[in-house]
Amino acid sequence: MRLRPPIGSSFPGPHLCHHAARPAGGIENGGWTLAYTNEVPALLKAREGQRKYTDMNYSLGISLGSDGAISDVIPGFTGGFGGLGPP
Repeated sequence: MRLRPPIGSSFPGPHLCHHAARPAGGIENGGWTLAYTNEVPALLKAREGQRKYTDMNYSLGISLGSDGAISDVIPGFTGGFGGLGPP
């Protein structure tokens, strides 16, 4: 999932620097689009390769080491609700 800035916008702009009311109608009416992809971003793929772990923080809320052991759990995500935790 990625948020893309509106075409022709000055990003980051004053909308990030000040506390403004959110646009009526959500992000689409604010000029943003929401795009889903099943591809792992290049930065995440490179980081996982260098550090030898699997990052599932945005889906299950867990990180796995190269041996498959849980190295981190984010409370409030599926892994945390399921009682998973590092050894």
